[in-house]
Amino acid sequence: MSSLVQIEDLRLSFAGREVLHGVSLEVRQGETVALVGESGSGKSSTIRSLLNLYPDTATHSGIASVDGVDALSASAAALHGLRSRVVSMVHQDPRSSLNPVRTVGDSVMERLVHVHGVPVAQARATAVELLEQVGIRDAAAKLRLYPHAFSGGMLQRVAIAAALTVDPRVLLADEATSALDVTTQAEVLSVLRRLQRERELAVLMVTHDLHLAAAFCDRVYVMLHGTVVEEIEGNRLFSSAEHDYTRHLLEAAPHLKRRTA
Repeated sequence: MSSLVQIEDLRLSFAGREVLHGVSLEVRQGETVALVGESGSGKSSTIRSLLNLYPDTATHSGIASVDGVDALSASAAALHGLRSRVVSMVHQDPRSSLNPVRTVGDSVMERLVHVHGVPVAQARATAVELLEQVGIRDAAAKLRLYPHAFSGGMLQRVAIAAALTVDPRVLLADEATSALDVTTQAEVLSVLRRLQRERELAVLMVTHDLHLAAAFCDRVYVMLHGTVVEEIEGNRLFSSAEHDYTRHLLEAAPHLKRRTA
């Protein structure tokens, strides 16, 4: 599989203080990759490079390429194309990322209507189809509701549907399930995995949950103080980690102790 995401020697500074120190990673088509590490290790700053979501006061160098386009050096038109067609992001808290005074339908249809000029009737049909795909019943009626009428899990499904409206090639998930209870998290991840396989999405996710990364991701990058210290296959995360920091993270992850007779 070809690499859809390629970050090479990414360095980022705020007010003269470097927070990313030469980060490099890749995500191939159809692959799910996780960034793990403690808070402040640079995970969110890394994935935001792929949409160039940095303030004007930030300085950066290196490459953050999606489908051959470097988001950090792209023209305004090329960056608009990436953000509107190629890359979508699902944020941690859907109640913060969805406008509370607009209906769910407006939020799901927004990019189709206002960015791509899709007729409202066609956009509504697409929104209904996507909401059904993410497991929301009676989707046509749900379009008329406001975010407060949904549970956290249902609202995160809405956010995923909104992210998929333009059929992106890359999906960024920044702690997209951390605000959910364990059962709801599993349901949302199951939906995301199915859609990813159907669409051959490249998924790059930030998570603190090492068990989730091991079970859900093909590969895992471990970050510490703005740099990648280890890359490992997801199914080998708990058995074959080599870096001391990775092992310390794994030791800190909660485990159920076996009951002895």
